[in-house]
Amino acid sequence: MPQNILLILVLAICWGSSFPLNHLAAETLPPMTMTAARLLIGLGLLALYQVWQGQSLRLSKAARLPCLLMAILGNVIPFYCISLGQQQVPAAETSLMIGLVPIFTLLAAHCCLAGETLTLRKTVGAGIAFTGLLWLFAPQLNGSSDTPWVSYGWVLAAMTGFTVMNLLSSWASTRLQGSDSLAYGMTLYAVPIALVMAYMLEQADYTGFTNREVSLLVLLGCIPTALASILFFQVVTRIGTIGIAMANNLVPVFGITMSALLLKQSLEARLLSAGILIVLGLIVAQGQTKKL
Repeated sequence: MPQNILLILVLAICWGSSFPLNHLAAETLPPMTMTAARLLIGLGLLALYQVWQGQSLRLSKAARLPCLLMAILGNVIPFYCISLGQQQVPAAETSLMIGLVPIFTLLAAHCCLAGETLTLRKTVGAGIAFTGLLWLFAPQLNGSSDTPWVSYGWVLAAMTGFTVMNLLSSWASTRLQGSDSLAYGMTLYAVPIALVMAYMLEQADYTGFTNREVSLLVLLGCIPTALASILFFQVVTRIGTIGIAMANNLVPVFGITMSALLLKQSLEARLLSAGILIVLGLIVAQGQTKKL
C-alpha cells in the first residue's frame, strides 16, 4: 500500500537526519547533555500527541516494564553512544554502520527467538554486509586512519542497543495495544534516566545554550526522536519487523546524502562501495518480503 511505503520512507529520512544533526550538535555539546535535552523535547511533543489522540498520559501496568527496557536500550544508551562516537566518526560512516542493525537483528533473533532460523540466504547476506563493514574499516585496519577504534566501538554499542530495541518492540507491539503509547512511554522513562546521567557525568547546565545549539536540539527532539518514535511503532504494528528492516536499508542512503549536503563531507569511493555491499547484503539476507 502507498501509505505503508510512505511510512517507511519518512521513517528512514527521520533516522538518516539524526547523523548530520548529531555531528553538528556534538561539536559544542556534551554527549549525555545532548541526549537528555533531545529526549526532553521529544517527550513534550509525544505527550501532546498522546493527548491529541485521546489517550491517557498514565501507562498501563503491562506497558511499564517493556517501556522501561526500551527506554534504556533503545533511547538512552544508543543516543549517548552515537553522540560519543560522532565526536570522531564522520556522520556518513555512522549511518552506514547503523544500517547494519537488521543483520545484527537477524543473528540475535536466531539466538533468542523460537522459529527464527539462520538460513543459507541470511548467512550469505550477513557475510556480504560484514564484508562491507570490513571495507569501511580498511583505513583503520591498515593504520592509515586517525579515528580511534574506541569511537567506532561506541557506534557498535549503539548498534547493539538498537538491535535489542528491535526485538523488544516486536515483542511488545504484539502483546500491547496502542503503538503511540509505546513511543510516549519509552520516552517518558528515558528522560529522567538521561537527566540524572547528564548531571552525574557532565554536571549538565541547561541555561547556557546558544541559539545554534537550541535549534539543533529542537530538530533532534522533533524529527529523529519524537516523529521517528511514532513512525517506528506504527511501522512495527502495521507492517512488522520487515518494515523496520526496509527502513534501515534506506538509512545509509539518506544518511550519506544528508551528510554530503549539510556537512559538505566528501563521498569517497571506499564509502560508496562499502555502502553498496552493506545494502546488497541486507537485501539478500531479507529475501522476499511480504506485499506492502
